[in-house]
Amino acid sequence: MIILGINDSHDASACLIQNGELKVAIAEERFQRVKGMGGFPHNAVNNCIKYLNIKTKDIDYVAIGSEFLVPNNVHNLTASFSIEDYYKWEDEYYYPIIYKNKKIKLKDVFSNFKSKGELSYPVHEIPFITTKELSNNEMEDIQNMRLQFTAKFLNISKSKIYFYRHHRCHAFYGYYINPNKSNKMIVVTADAGGDNAYNSIYEVNNGVFKNIIESRNNLIGKIYSSVTLLLGMKPNEHEFKVMGLAPYESEYKKKEPR
Repeated sequence: MIILGINDSHDASACLIQNGELKVAIAEERFQRVKGMGGFPHNAVNNCIKYLNIKTKDIDYVAIGSEFLVPNNVHNLTASFSIEDYYKWEDEYYYPIIYKNKKIKLKDVFSNFKSKGELSYPVHEIPFITTKELSNNEMEDIQNMRLQFTAKFLNISKSKIYFYRHHRCHAFYGYYINPNKSNKMIVVTADAGGDNAYNSIYEVNNGVFKNIIESRNNLIGKIYSSVTLLLGMKPNEHEFKVMGLAPYESEYKKKEPR
């Protein structure tokens, strides 16, 4: 069995799994030379298929790592924004909306926005908006676009394409890379958001996942993103610089900063 895995959000990537074994995994940014490149990873997908020397008709299933893709990730906003753009986004978009109760449109704040890199998805069909401006119909339009585009790109049946909850995918990763599995485990996830959730808890019994809770109550990921920007670095990219790497340094090198 051959499964193609796709991430079409920010940090777009693809992988191929054959009979339960990961054969190849590639990030789209490696081909386009755009850090954190988002959208449909057409180069990564094509090169995964080339690496394994298969045809698209050989693919049994396609697993895409989120149920819903927000419009700004369709437009590759995360990779395209500079630090100055992020400050402008906070000051001229979110601040007036949150503190002054004004109705602001993203396209008015960034009227000259141009995405970095080569986008595969038909972005002209998707409005340049945030989730605050997104309607249910527009969300369904994006989902249908992803499904139809993927089926056409790979020339496969839509019935082979599956979308998975964002945090469920994080839980899969945490569980399957753990070398010390037991019959019964708890997996906890937390991030800055995906599929309208910031956190989840899964109970895993002999490899079967049961969702205990998924919510927007855990703001740790959002706090890290905010602090990263306040320190003059890019959210969704430089969080690792403030996420507790310092404790792994030697005592000798900790002495001077203290």
